[in-house]
Amino acid sequence: MRIQTKLSRKSQKESKPLSIIIYTVVAILFVVVVWLNIVVTKAGKSSLLENDNLKPPPKPEKLEDRKGGAIIEDASLNDGEPTIKTPNGSVLPSAKALLSRPPPYGDSQVRFFSDTMIDSPNTVVTAYHRVPSKFHAGKYDEWMKNILSLQDAMVIFTSDDMVDQVKNMRQHALDRTVIVTLELNDLPYGTLYPTKFWEDQLKRDPEKRIHRSYQLFWIWLSKSWFVNEAIRLNVFQSDLFMYSDIGCFRMKRYNSKTMIQHREVVPPNEMLQMAHHKPNPPKEDLFNDKYRHFENFYHSGSQSVAYKDTWIKFHEYFLDTIDRFLEKDMILVEDQAILQSVCLSHPEICVYIPFTEVRDNHYFGLRYLVHYGGKFNFWSFNAGSPLIMLDLANAVEQFGHVQSVYSSIDFPESI
Repeated sequence: MRIQTKLSRKSQKESKPLSIIIYTVVAILFVVVVWLNIVVTKAGKSSLLENDNLKPPPKPEKLEDRKGGAIIEDASLNDGEPTIKTPNGSVLPSAKALLSRPPPYGDSQVRFFSDTMIDSPNTVVTAYHRVPSKFHAGKYDEWMKNILSLQDAMVIFTSDDMVDQVKNMRQHALDRTVIVTLELNDLPYGTLYPTKFWEDQLKRDPEKRIHRSYQLFWIWLSKSWFVNEAIRLNVFQSDLFMYSDIGCFRMKRYNSKTMIQHREVVPPNEMLQMAHHKPNPPKEDLFNDKYRHFENFYHSGSQSVAYKDTWIKFHEYFLDTIDRFLEKDMILVEDQAILQSVCLSHPEICVYIPFTEVRDNHYFGLRYLVHYGGKFNFWSFNAGSPLIMLDLANAVEQFGHVQSVYSSIDFPESI
């Protein structure tokens, strides 16, 4: 027993240096792994074109703030306009009231800069108002130069103090530029609901520290309204309209080019949307919980393109979806959630291009389709059907409407 004890103690003494070596090696490996992770992350960020939003949304401060909206007693209700009732008893104007309200601008606010305006089959619609938001004004000034350098016919909604700046950036295309001056407080959703309503929306916004102002929601929610106003004016006699956030063009890849060169990729009766992640529809058709269920969130909303009749119908569905959100006490702070809910509720009007199909940004890649054309695998939500492959150009040519056809991706050799 004594011999065994001595041997045991001796082996323990010999094992101590070995343990120290093992711990040292493990520590070094840990440091190396952490360092490699940092390097790979930075490399990944630099390799993604203009993409600021690929990660899941930041952890919200208080998810409980999303429920239990304030009682709104000072909503201005116009005689004869439809109303809705929220779960807490507030009576609010229906968003569909906007369909019958006159535009909040006059003829003098529709600004032309050339005696002769061209006709164009396509119109690009965008908007910009300076409000506290995710990025500072200097960033938007940089990005505006890129999108406004396009050769496409364009309708731009902005405030009066921005007219000269926008006009200067469109000097090359004044015969295909219309600026509609509209002050921030005149945006349709800002006047539809009272200030107390919007203060409550911002209070319940899980990302209020990033979004910073409820006026930002007015701009986001007005996207389909902007396009419908451009359709109503239809200065360029277009039948195809593409909405693009003014901050989508963060690099100079498309500068001075005509963006819409392949309108044949746009289906005749559906709106073409961008899926920034693999489409994985939630069970419900009203969805605004990307914080708990990020895996079900895929609608970009930064760009959309469709023919004018589809835009008009989509806008009506969008207004109805806003009403349904409020009737269920769901917040309106994410236009992407409402847009995705429109497509879930009315799948026949939407078709998506998954981000894997374009050699472009995950969120802003719709411009790739209309610029380069080709054959793409599209996705459409169809009562649980996982994937519908569409070769839109050939289907429209052969059948007069979209058929479910498999097609391989046809990328240009050089971009």
